[in-house]
Amino acid sequence: ALDGGWRVYSSGAGIALGLIVRRFLGVSPEAGALRIDPVIPAALDGLSVATTLLDRPVELRYRIKACGSGVNQVTLNGTALQFDCEANPHRRGAALVPMATVLQQLRADGNVLGIDIG
Repeated sequence: ALDGGWRVYSSGAGIALGLIVRRFLGVSPEAGALRIDPVIPAALDGLSVATTLLDRPVELRYRIKACGSGVNQVTLNGTALQFDCEANPHRRGAALVPMATVLQQLRADGNVLGIDIG
């Protein structure tokens, strides 16, 4: 599990953990959307991480192809989620999943967020 009780905004370890979740794992809840934009090397294909999303337990499961960035598909509990892509001049931008869609699919327990990139 990731959060470990650290406050993301108040300590060096918490700040580092926040950067890992938001930048490396690429999962960042925002006001109207869940922003998904991981950059992970293909050598970590199959990576699975237990964490929380919107105060609910979730397992992040990654399928990573050669380039290691650019979201191809997002699923939540087996349901494919529609998303828009954020503009990015250097590579495919972040997937933006409407927060209402995420909240509809999240359960109290046993959530799996599948992220296919590359």
